[in-house]
Amino acid sequence: MYADTPESLEAAKQELHSQQHAGYVNRVDTFMEKEVEWVLLFRLHFKTRGHDTNNYSEASIRILKDIVLSRTKAFNAVALVEFLAVTWEKYFRNRIIDHANWRVAGHRLLYEKLLKRLPESARDHTVSCGDGLYVVPSSKGDSTMYDVNSIIGLCTCRSGQQGAFCKHQALVHKVFGGTFPNAPLLTRESRHELGRLALGMRALEPSSLKDCTITHQSLKLLLQSILTVNSH
Repeated sequence: MYADTPESLEAAKQELHSQQHAGYVNRVDTFMEKEVEWVLLFRLHFKTRGHDTNNYSEASIRILKDIVLSRTKAFNAVALVEFLAVTWEKYFRNRIIDHANWRVAGHRLLYEKLLKRLPESARDHTVSCGDGLYVVPSSKGDSTMYDVNSIIGLCTCRSGQQGAFCKHQALVHKVFGGTFPNAPLLTRESRHELGRLALGMRALEPSSLKDCTITHQSLKLLLQSILTVNSH
């Protein structure tokens, strides 16, 4: 499923047919008759933004069943419409507000994790070619270079071919800034847009949003204050 070249796909097929479990091999061969529909090698032209499986739809249905409906059956169609129009809307608004107020750390942690995958020297060798195009060196230290398009959010690496936010795009975003369609919303301006999406014109101005990144000094002061309170 995850073969990225025709050669690796053929090697995986040969390894499959070398197995002694005939029933399993026959079952997989049946699936391989429609390999164009589900093998990722034949789906590289689809912009899935990193969601190659149905996890996005599964997560949405889980929210609807577990949180909105509380795993209960609506009394009738009118009650179901009310749940979707009121309860589900309120849930999404609260989640958007949490992201706008920096209460969800997952995006920042992912951003920092991607940046750590590239050496410090990669920043000096990243070149801007104009019109939102950049050239970023490989993290393996060889002569391989990857092209990044910040306008449409694509990279020529394996992860970024389908529009996922990869480490090369993260480096370009860190060094040159700009707006990526698939980048985490970390700036005050982007978080303000989330606030306007949830609250409309009642949202706070960008200058009122504080960056909640914890530095070493602020963490040290926080620990000292906690120890002082506990000592009393």
